[in-house]
Amino acid sequence: AQPAIDRIQAAQRARQLPRGAAEELARAAAELGVISTAEAALIETAKAARLAATEVDVFTPDEFRNNGRTEVRASLPRAANFR
Repeated sequence: AQPAIDRIQAAQRARQLPRGAAEELARAAAELGVISTAEAALIETAKAARLAATEVDVFTPDEFRNNGRTEVRASLPRAANFR
């Protein structure tokens, strides 16, 4: 996908495409003929894969506070110096 992204960025420098993330401009770049529709689809697939890989540890606020456990312990002993 990187060669297609490079071409999108070159088109941005030539002011053929607006500023912004190259991944977000893939469809517009394909419509202008800067990249092919297959390359645009590849860029979108690569973006989705990257996002899926970085969101491996997504927790709800309750899960985060409870170290991934969904059940909440009702009474936990407190440390002697805890106020």
